[in-house]
Amino acid sequence: MRNIFAIYNGKDRKNDIIDGETFISKRITSEQKEKLDASLSGMNEKNSKANLPGWLQIVRFITGIFTGIVAASLMRATSGDLTLAKAFGNAPVLIIAGMVSGVIFLALFAAGKVIKKKVTESSEYRNTFDELAKNAEETKHSLGVPDNARDIDVLLFRYKKEKNGSPVPLTNPLGFKFFNADMYAYIRDDCLCFADSYTELAFPLGSIKVINRINKNASMQSWNKPVMFNSEKYKKYKIRTSNNGVFYVKPYYSILISDARGEYEIYIPSYDLEEILMLKNFKVNE
Repeated sequence: MRNIFAIYNGKDRKNDIIDGETFISKRITSEQKEKLDASLSGMNEKNSKANLPGWLQIVRFITGIFTGIVAASLMRATSGDLTLAKAFGNAPVLIIAGMVSGVIFLALFAAGKVIKKKVTESSEYRNTFDELAKNAEETKHSLGVPDNARDIDVLLFRYKKEKNGSPVPLTNPLGFKFFNADMYAYIRDDCLCFADSYTELAFPLGSIKVINRINKNASMQSWNKPVMFNSEKYKKYKIRTSNNGVFYVKPYYSILISDARGEYEIYIPSYDLEEILMLKNFKVNE
């Protein structure tokens, strides 16, 4: 079975081609794509300036993990008769290293907050964002996305292949496996459709067999919703986040698709299952 929104990270095909390309029903024009690409590139450039350099993000991640391990070890060690002074005497190098690591982590965490605030509150950032939003709205209209479309996250991933041909999802250096892409979902012409700013994919309703629960953690790159992940609306999904900004949700779901083109699936997080079921009451195996 192939995943519709999986991308093979190999040398024999372009990295931006999804495995479910055969289901694409509409594309924007080349002129629209050029405009959207330019504004998206500008937005990505601004966002990169709003974050620490990649290597410092990795340092922040490593120091955060190491500090947490040392702190947890100390808490366990001193939960009995062992005092903090004795614990320091037993492992002074480890504790000092943990303290230094903690200082580095806090400094990088604070620096990241300051940099992000400075960049995102600038007029230049706002102008770039507005330009991107304008172009995205134009392409939405061009693809014919209806006003009642549901705004959902779809879990994309890159993968490599084992010798037997089985796909193996790749994990980003920062620790996440999935890119949660913001898409529109709607039903049109007896098809369940998914659309981003570039393409629409259409799946005949008769080809959608079932939605299966996957009782595992999905590690995601970001949070796309306008409401915070820890708000009352999403509290029941028990979404967690790490020090380096990776989000975790358990479970996630697989929409199974079967037609003449083959067996496919689409991954969606648990917090958007209800959005899909609002379109049609598909069978769900919990």
